[in-house]
Parts: sequence; C-alpha cells; structure tokens
Amino acid sequence: MKITFLGTSHGVPDAERYCQSVLVEANDSAYLIDAGAPVMDLLLRKNFDLKKIKAVFTTHMHGDHLDGLLEFVDLCTWYFKETNFDIYMTEKSGIDAFEMLLDAYGGSRKAAEDRIRFKPVDKSTVYDDGCVRVTTHPTDHMALAGRPSFGYLIEAEGKKVYISGDMSEALEDYPSFVNDGEIDVFIVESAHFMPDKLVEKLKDCKAKQVMIIHGYRPEIADEIDSFAHISSFELICPSDNDEYIV
Repeated sequence: MKITFLGTSHGVPDAERYCQSVLVEANDSAYLIDAGAPVMDLLLRKNFDLKKIKAVFTTHMHGDHLDGLLEFVDLCTWYFKETNFDIYMTEKSGIDAFEMLLDAYGGSRKAAEDRIRFKPVDKSTVYDDGCVRVTTHPTDHMALAGRPSFGYLIEAEGKKVYISGDMSEALEDYPSFVNDGEIDVFIVESAHFMPDKLVEKLKDCKAKQVMIIHGYRPEIADEIDSFAHISSFELICPSDNDEYIV
C-alpha cells in the first residue's frame, strides 16, 4: 500500500501546505480520502492515471476537506471521460448541492452519472471492491452541531491504515482499537486538540507508525516529536507530496 499526502495543512492553506487530502494506492487501484487540496492539479502534475481512482471518501462537510473535490468531479464529468468512481459524502445536503452545482456548470452531470456516483456514508458503511476494504468510524468533530463526521480504516495487501479524520477537542472519540496492535499506520489529524491530550492517548498505541498531519500550527509537530519516547511506534510528521510505502 502506498500513501501520498497531497495536502497536510489545517483549515487554511499556507505557503508550503495545501489543505487536507490523502491518496491511497493498493492493488493497482487508487482512493482519495478528502479533497481539500486542489487534487486534480496535483495529480495531473504527477502524471497520475486518473482511471485508477475507484472511490473518494470524505470525512465531513467542511471546506478544507472538500474544496478541491468540485473541480475534480467537474473535470471528470466532461473531460476525463474514462474515469469511473464512487464519491462517499457524509450528508445528503452535500450530495444535493454538488449535483446541483455540477448541473449548473453545463449540464454534463447527467451524462456522467453512471460512472461518477455520489453515495451517502454513515457509521455502518463498509466499502469493499476486492482491492481494498474501507470501514467508517464515527468521530465527534461536528457532534455539537448534530452533524456526522468519520475516520476511515483502510485494509489492503495485508496492511491496515487508519485515518482519524478530525476529532473532538477532548479526544473522547480517540479510536481505542489503534492501541490493540491491529494497525500498521495511524494517521492522526491534529487540528482540534492540544498535543498533551494526544500524547496521553498515544502512550498505549500499538501501531507500527504514527503520522501527524493537519496541525493548526507548525509547532505541533515538534511538540509531539518531543514525546517520541513514549512508545515503540515510529513517529512521522509528513509534509505535502511525501510518499510512504506500508
């Protein structure tokens, strides 16, 4: 399994980081987790074969996780006509809004609806296309507003990667299963809690690697790194365009 961090910033891009987006490749297929970065631009600059993308999974309805998705889908509807993928979104209102805007762009949405399919995702969703298995895990990131948000467990090629999605300030929604030794890589989005909260949770983490992204200030990586001795996992703070083989 190959993981490429297209964007690692928090809610706002900066001079060196785009907003959140992760590309996962396995068994000659590819999957996007969030699309806050301008994913189409970045993939084209990599000469990436867009036909490999089988699904896009969004963690929640915030722009820093979605703003690049509209451009990506729009271009796939009318220009990159050999693409074929599902888009999992957390709220029906988001699906409706995307479809209406794509129709307003020029009406090409209807012609592409058989190969670009919007689907709702909820806490019971399991995606399995024979290449990867993706399972949702609810978070409390938007709980106060009564809205859903998710992390994703990705299983492929005998490996397990968990991408946390945004979690709550108190980290009451920390995925305890990553402390049970079942996860190869734990990718933690760290915008909404202080480092000491995460350190306390990570003391019992059995993942082989922990990757910290989506920090709201650059210093968070250094603060987490200062606690690298707390467990046996390898601690990594990826930057945009970094690639890792799991």
